[in-house]
Amino acid sequence: MASPKPSAALYLIHTKPKQEPVALDHLSRHGYACYLPRLQKERMRFGPLKTVWEPLFARYLFVDLDHTDHNLNWGPIQSIQGVTRLVRFGNQAAKIDARWIQAFQ
Repeated sequence: MASPKPSAALYLIHTKPKQEPVALDHLSRHGYACYLPRLQKERMRFGPLKTVWEPLFARYLFVDLDHTDHNLNWGPIQSIQGVTRLVRFGNQAAKIDARWIQAFQ
């Protein structure tokens, strides 16, 4: 999991169901710095108790666009495997203060 570099803000991406790791992998391969907060849980499925890592925010991950050449070009991001869309409020992309994400790390 790549950690975002310090910047002013991170943008919120909505993923396909249970595709957060796939979207994270493909975004990282395309040069985007992403963050997927995960929570360690114990699950029992068809046998012994196992420790698994699950996304803290199901179907969401964060991408840092301020330090890339992409300069808020949403087109390539929306076509990446596992990504449904960028979260928006009207015409504004959902932006999260990077200090909030750094507190999670």
